Amino acid sequence: MQERFAINGPDYSYDQLTFTMDYEISDFITDSMLGYTLYDGHKCKDGDGFGGDNDINENEGYLLHKIRTDNAPLGDGSGKRSIKISSQIVIPDIAESPLYATDSENYGVVQYCLRFGIWNSDRNEPMSMEVNFLETLVTLRLNMNGEVGIEAQVSNVDPLLKMNSEGVAVDAYICDYDDNTVPIMPTNQGQTIRVCVTPVPEVLASGGLMRQIEKFDFFRMTPNQVSQSAILPETGGVPADPLTIVQCRPGSMICAFETLLNANFFTGEGIVNGQGLAYLQLGGGDVSTERRMEEASTDLLSPNDVLRRKPTPFSIRISLKTSESLGMKLTSAAPSTFTTTLMTTAILGATLTMLLTIG
Repeated sequence: MQERFAINGPDYSYDQLTFTMDYEISDFITDSMLGYTLYDGHKCKDGDGFGGDNDINENEGYLLHKIRTDNAPLGDGSGKRSIKISSQIVIPDIAESPLYATDSENYGVVQYCLRFGIWNSDRNEPMSMEVNFLETLVTLRLNMNGEVGIEAQVSNVDPLLKMNSEGVAVDAYICDYDDNTVPIMPTNQGQTIRVCVTPVPEVLASGGLMRQIEKFDFFRMTPNQVSQSAILPETGGVPADPLTIVQCRPGSMICAFETLLNANFFTGEGIVNGQGLAYLQLGGGDVSTERRMEEASTDLLSPNDVLRRKPTPFSIRISLKTSESLGMKLTSAAPSTFTTTLMTTAILGATLTMLLTIG
C-alpha cells in the first residue's frame, strides 16, 4: 500500500520563468488517479484550519500550467512512472494578479502553491478519495528592471529540523506484523516484543521519512536493575544479538525491530522502559545527493546532511502485569490515534517549500 501510493520529489528545473516539477510515482497509478491544483498563496488547500487559498487553475493568464505523463502501462506498483507539472509566470500580467506584492526592498514577491495528489480510484468518481499529496510552496522575488537571473534554494525542512533538534520528531509504539498498534498483548516469558518507529505526522507532512534506528535499550529499575540492548549504537542499526531482528529500509515511513526480553525482566509487576535513537531523511531510498541549503552558520549543507548530524530520541513504556491482573498482559502507552490515521489514509501528504529569487 505504501509503495503503491508513494510520491517522490519533486525535482525542479527553471527556464524562462517556467518551473517544471518532476514527481516519481508507482506504475499502479493511472492518469485518472492523478490531479493537481494551483493556489494563490501558501495556505494551499486546507490552510491553518480556518480556510485555505483560492484555486487558480483557471486564471486570467498570469500563471500558465500543464501536466505531462509518461503514458506508462498499468503495473502492480513495483515499477515507476514520471510525472511533470510545469507552471509559467507571465510578465507583466503577474503584477496585476493576486499572487503579487512588494517587499520592504521594493522587490516584487510572487507566492503560490502547487498541490499534486493521488486518488484511490478515478478522481472524478463520487466515492474516490485523495490518499496522498505533496504541496510545493513557491516564493519568487522579481526585479522587473534588472537583468533576469535565478538563485534557487530548496527548504522544506524548517518544521522537520526544528522538531528533530527538539527530540520530538518520531513516535514509537508496540506493533504487530502489519505495523498496527497493539495496545494489549501477552507477555509470557519467551514471547517477542515488536516495536515500530515512525515520524510524527508533522514531520511526515514536511517530507521526513525514516533512515535508520541508531540504538535501542530496554531497562527495568525494580525490584532489580535489569537492562538489555536490542540495537547497537554507531553501527547503522545492527542488532545487538540474535534475539533481535531489525527491519528498516531508508526512505520508509516505519522502521521496526522485534526482540526477545531475557528472563530477568519477568520478576512480577513493574515498568519496563525502552530508549533509542533514530535518524531521519528527506526522500525515498538511500539518498546520496541533495540540493544545498544554507544554515545560519553560512555553511552549505543539504537537508539530509543536517539530519545525518543529529539523531532524534524516542522511548516506549511497558507495564508488566501478573496473572492476577489482566492475566500477564502487556500494555503500551503508544498513541493509537496516529496508527488509525495511517490505516485509513495509507500515506500522509507532505509540504515542500521552494524559495526562488529572480533579480
